[in-house]
Amino acid sequence: MPGSGPGKCLSISADLEIIYLIGLFHVHGHKESCLPRFASTFMPGAGMTSGEILESLWSILNEVAYITRTMTLPHCAEMIDACIADINWKKLQGMGKF
Repeated sequence: MPGSGPGKCLSISADLEIIYLIGLFHVHGHKESCLPRFASTFMPGAGMTSGEILESLWSILNEVAYITRTMTLPHCAEMIDACIADINWKKLQGMGKF
């Protein structure tokens, strides 16, 4: 299969349509006309998502930052990386549930 395997680039279909949206937390800070045009709530097929990935991590990472404040820089970076990997793993585990 072309484009698969280690070090291979993904092939993207020429007729792929990319639709840009604004996260639900931020879309309300835009003009009122942006809400129906760019909110995932009104986009068919977008699913139930807020579109805010990084913002939802701050509460968790703030707790981790408090724990890591006395660690060396490499240990701190490793701890934060492990926490983000754990968050991603839990997110992947929940993707198959309906």
